[in-house]
Amino acid sequence: MADPFLLKSRNIEGFYIRHHNFEAELMRLPGPGKELEDFLWFEQVDGRDPVDGVVRVRFRAFQHFKGKSHFLRHQNFRVVLQPNDGTAQFAQDSLFRRLGGLKDAKDGWESFEASNPDLKDHWIRHHSFHLFVNRRTVTDLNFVGDASFHKEDPSNGKPID
Repeated sequence: MADPFLLKSRNIEGFYIRHHNFEAELMRLPGPGKELEDFLWFEQVDGRDPVDGVVRVRFRAFQHFKGKSHFLRHQNFRVVLQPNDGTAQFAQDSLFRRLGGLKDAKDGWESFEASNPDLKDHWIRHHSFHLFVNRRTVTDLNFVGDASFHKEDPSNGKPID
C-alpha cells in the first residue's frame, strides 16, 4: 500500500480534509506533536468505470488511514466517512473520477467528480468548511477553488504527484 497523504485545499491556505465525527471537514492541521490520523488518507485505485465496466485508471476511493475499512463517500450530498458495507451503492458513492484541478490543473492540483451516472458534474467541494458533492454552476464564483485539492506528504509538507 502506498504511503498516506494529506488533501490540501486550493483556496483556503493551510486547510486540509479530515473527518470529524465521521463527517468530512476542512480544518487546519493540529500543532506540532499532535496526531494527524484524522487528516491522513490512502488512495485506492479502481480502474473500472462503475457505469460501463470499462477499465480507466482515473477512478479513486479515499480510504481512512486508521479505519482501514472506512472510506469517504457521499450520502445525501454530504461527504462522510463510513465503513464499506459491501453494497454496490457504497462502491459507487465512494468512487470518484480524478481530473486536473478545476481551479488550476498545474502542479498536481486535482478535482474529484462523483462516479454516479445521475450525478454527472457533481464534485467534492468545501462550503463553510464542510465537504459536499455539488453540481458545478457558473454563478458560484468560488466553486472551482472549493473543488480543487492537492495531495501532500505529511512528513515534509511537499506536494505528491
